[in-house]
Parts: sequence; structure tokens; C-alpha cells
Amino acid sequence: MRRVTLFILVPTILTLLVGCGADPSIRAGAWQCTTQYGNFTLYITDDGNAVKDVKYSVNCQSNGTDDRNYIKGEPWPLDGRKLNFGVYMAGQVPLVVWTGKFSNDGKTLKGKMSLFFGNCVTDFKITR
Repeated sequence: MRRVTLFILVPTILTLLVGCGADPSIRAGAWQCTTQYGNFTLYITDDGNAVKDVKYSVNCQSNGTDDRNYIKGEPWPLDGRKLNFGVYMAGQVPLVVWTGKFSNDGKTLKGKMSLFFGNCVTDFKITR
């Protein structure tokens, strides 16, 4: 009886642990991507729970912007595995917005980059 219980219990516990996802710190560091509208790098904090910086150079139709005038503030927290981060002019006008989600294992980030009020939108996928 004890072996049957262990046989059932151990795989169940392992499944639950894997389902919780990897340690968030695996997401730490630079996430670089090149899209049809330009390139960007998101920098994730050492604990893997926030965006601490961004570098970008993008063009949409006749508009272009880059990180030269971007003033880094406090790290922007992630919502679990979800990314919702943007650079706004005067705190209200969205210049570049990134939305997406990290994979359970923390090695892939998939999402969308939206430029200038959504005039140009592209999907991205970064795997490390």
C-alpha cells in the first residue's frame, strides 16, 4: 500500500511544482529583439520581477523614436509572468508599449510591441 501511495503522490507533487513555473530570477538580464519596426532590449531586475531599463530605436510610418530622451525611473513591476510596460510622452501619450508573457520555464518572452497609439503593432518572440 505504501508503494502505491508514493507512486501516485510523487508524480502529483512534481506536476504541481512544475506547473508553478520556474524561479522568476531566471528571467533576469537583457531580452533583445529586432522587429520590422526596429529593435529593443528590455532589462529585467536580478530577482526577475520587474523591468529596470529599456533601450530601443523604432520607426513607424514617418515617426521614429529611441531611448535618448527616456528617463529611467523606478523598476516597473511584472504581474506574475505578464509584461505590460511602456514609454509615454508627458506620462499619457504612448510612444512604445510592450505587452506579453514569459513562458513557465522563464526562457521565452512572447508578446506585442505597439508604437504611436497603436499605429504600428508587431508580434515578437524572444528565446534565451
